[in-house]
Amino acid sequence: MNNTIIMKGETIISTTDSGMGNRLKSLFSIMRMTDNYKVYWPKNRFGYAKFSDLFINDFEVVKIPFFSNIFIGKNRLIYNPKIRFSPYFKILESDEIDYGFAPGLYDQKKGKTSEINGGKSIDFQYARIPKKIQDKYIEQVKKLVPIKYIQDEVTRFYKKSFNENTISVQIRTWKDETRRQGMFSKDEYFKYIDKLPNNNFFISSDDQEIVDEIMNRYPGRAFFYPKRISNYEPGSQDSKSIEFQQDSLIDMLLLGKASLIIGSHLSSFVECAWWFGLCKSKVIILNRNID
Repeated sequence: MNNTIIMKGETIISTTDSGMGNRLKSLFSIMRMTDNYKVYWPKNRFGYAKFSDLFINDFEVVKIPFFSNIFIGKNRLIYNPKIRFSPYFKILESDEIDYGFAPGLYDQKKGKTSEINGGKSIDFQYARIPKKIQDKYIEQVKKLVPIKYIQDEVTRFYKKSFNENTISVQIRTWKDETRRQGMFSKDEYFKYIDKLPNNNFFISSDDQEIVDEIMNRYPGRAFFYPKRISNYEPGSQDSKSIEFQQDSLIDMLLLGKASLIIGSHLSSFVECAWWFGLCKSKVIILNRNID
C-alpha cells in the first residue's frame, strides 16, 4: 500500500535542529508525507532565525516551553503530533528505492564509510536520483516562498553579477566542526578551478578567509554575495542574528542558479542549493576523502 495515502492528513511537525540544509530536507520530507505539515525551528548555534524570518509560508508553529509534545499553531493547540527529526530525505514505498542504492559515504567524524539507512537513501545522490523522485520533491521545493527581501536580493545580485560563464563554488571548511576539519582540502578546489580558465566563480563558504584567498588567486573572476555580518562560523556572535540566516539562504538560492556547482562532500547546504535550482545544475563534489 502507498504510505503517502496512509499518512495523508496526519499532523507532522519538522523539528530538525541542525544546519539550514538539514532543516529544509526534513521539511521537504514531511511535505511529501502529509497534507498537514508544520515546522518548528529550535534556536541554537546552527541558527537563531525562525522559519518565518526566511519564508512567507504560513505553517510555522511554536513549541510550548517545558512540554515536549505540545505546540501552538494558528489559533489552536496541537497535542502529540508526529515529529520528524531526521535530517535525511524520507523514502516512500512508492519511490521504489532499494537498500544498497546509495553507496557508503566517508565521514571523518565517524572515522569510517557508512551507508545512510542501509543505502535506501537519496541523500547526496544528486543526478543519480530517479527523475520521478526528483519531480516529487521539486513539487515541494516550489511551494516554499522566501520573504520579499530575500527574493529581491537574489534577483538583484544575480542580474548584476552572474552570466553564462558563471560557476557556483560552495566550500564547507568545517571550521566549526573539529571532527571533520581534516576532510577539507583547499588545494583540491584550486586544482579543479585552475582547469576552468574561461569561467568566473560565485563563491559561498562558511569561512571568509578562504573566500578572500580565492578572490586573490583569481582576480576579476571570483565574487561573493556581501554579507551583513563578518563571522559566518556557527555559534559565533554574528551567527545569532536573523541576518545570518537570511544571507545564508540568499547564498543557497544563488548557488543553484549556475549550470555547474562545485560543492563539498556531506554538505546539505549545497545539496539544498541544487534542489532550489530544481535539479538543473551539474554537481561536482570535492573533498570526498576515503577511509
